[in-house]
Amino acid sequence: MTLRTVGVEEELLLIDGGNSRPAAVGPEVVEAAAGSDHPLEHELKQEQVEIGSRPSTSIPAILAEFRELRSAAARAAQARGATIAAVATSPWKVEPQTTPDDRYARMTERFGLLARQQLTCGQHVHVAVASRNEGVAVLDRIRGWLPVLTAISANSPFWQGQDTDYASFRSVLWGRWPTAGPTDPFGDEAGYDQAVRELIASGAAMDDGMIYSTPGCRRATRPSRSGWPTCVPTSRTRS
Repeated sequence: MTLRTVGVEEELLLIDGGNSRPAAVGPEVVEAAAGSDHPLEHELKQEQVEIGSRPSTSIPAILAEFRELRSAAARAAQARGATIAAVATSPWKVEPQTTPDDRYARMTERFGLLARQQLTCGQHVHVAVASRNEGVAVLDRIRGWLPVLTAISANSPFWQGQDTDYASFRSVLWGRWPTAGPTDPFGDEAGYDQAVRELIASGAAMDDGMIYSTPGCRRATRPSRSGWPTCVPTSRTRS
């Protein structure tokens, strides 16, 4: 049996070291980590940064690397007077600041308040597939397990200083994107591609990078990290 490679990405909330509030220092933290063995990535909001493991068939190896990545992110944040928190939503009131970036600016212009409020963090598990058709088959068959995955990964009961009475309020916030959430079965690669074309044509997404269905069949987004297949099924969970 061929072992499949797995890779994990995670968005981390940046917290001010003085007042423990979300800190809009993402660009500075990314700069602090530039040139290191563990560079960081920008995200939609300045109050967050992203880390990502290399693909591996060894879960213990991914866990070890992830500990290193979180430590590196914490050091870079500390250099800018902040720390990191692996939480899906901010427990404190915050007015998120959009990261300066042409794409993010276009997203904010098109989606307005939805994009301006979208400060959520997640952990994305990417599993390699042999082909795009196999990836679509995974999407169609994993749908029944999504409530279980959400339940075991929930860690966002608070938002904007309130107890939301939800275990995973991130799921509620993320579900406001017009392309997010569970989908009907696609059937095959052609069905998936047709659904993507229709979403883009309708204006629900700017391009296929904004197909946020749960789970999703995604192209690699990190050209600096070798080894990603063209298409991977993605389960967005938090541990």
